[in-house]
Amino acid sequence: MNYVIVGSGPAAINAAKTLKENDESCNSVLISSEKNPFYLKPTLIDFIAGDLSEKDLSKENMFDSGGSKIITGKRVVKVDSANNAVILSSGERIGYNYLVIASGTLPRLPENLHHVSSDIFTLYTIVDAIKIKKKALLSKKVIVAGTGYIGIEMVRGLKKCGVDVIYLTSENDLWRGNYLGITNEDIVSKFDKEKVKIKLGDKIADIFEIDADNYSVITNNGEEIECNMVVSAYSYNPNINFLSESNIKLDRGIVVNEELRTSVSNIFAAGDVAQVYDINRKINRNNFGWSSAWLQGEICARNILGEGVSFISDDEKFFNRLMGKKLLDRW
Repeated sequence: MNYVIVGSGPAAINAAKTLKENDESCNSVLISSEKNPFYLKPTLIDFIAGDLSEKDLSKENMFDSGGSKIITGKRVVKVDSANNAVILSSGERIGYNYLVIASGTLPRLPENLHHVSSDIFTLYTIVDAIKIKKKALLSKKVIVAGTGYIGIEMVRGLKKCGVDVIYLTSENDLWRGNYLGITNEDIVSKFDKEKVKIKLGDKIADIFEIDADNYSVITNNGEEIECNMVVSAYSYNPNINFLSESNIKLDRGIVVNEELRTSVSNIFAAGDVAQVYDINRKINRNNFGWSSAWLQGEICARNILGEGVSFISDDEKFFNRLMGKKLLDRW
């Protein structure tokens, strides 16, 4: 049986591993757009902060796909579901009996900043993290614009690089409710203690290059702030643009049932890209996080093999148990 798996994160790896372990006829191919894709994305901020080395981002046996063929540095640009094939940016076609899409997410920029995207650092890959750290260590002042957990962690990582950080966000996007037992006031107090300047209600309206090393950031309130670096830490969007002609039902992500099957019967989706049917809430929703993706990869494989297993969403198990120390104790 021929399996193609798009992605290289926990969902893709565990799907490949589970298929190899349970199907003697398994012929699986894992495809990643990254040249060196196997590392722990949740720890990229710790690398930027100097708490982990680049070598520490990869753990032995974490990325054992069971002997699948691995194609790196090539991007899937189209899924031809009518003919059971994926098309790569190189023009290659790879056929499959079953396809698992675990393509993850991509950084999101507000629409008004698309024209200056080349002046903004975003974090998604290990290469992004290396670029951010390298630039931060040569900078004095950095502006971070973002939301929630992602923004707070980015501020932490950059502050530990020894730069002055100004954080632009809205009060609604700073933190939500009493999530994880943390309030907006706790965040503001922590930032004050760490000498991070937070500007609630300010957004980036435009960015202008002063020279090769300096930028002028204009806020929506008309303030001009000079800095050496601008970093976006907004939320991420599921990576689904290459599926527009695939006949797969899409919404915010790839719409799948509780067995992670898409609207095309021999195509499954797992991880951050999957908009899974929640049998308890009776809605389709994305379930972000490493632990969730790892389990979804296994469930995809087991259902391809005919086991009929349902994915049960659990925020406490899959997202709220963050890696390492509690959020505000990591500084």
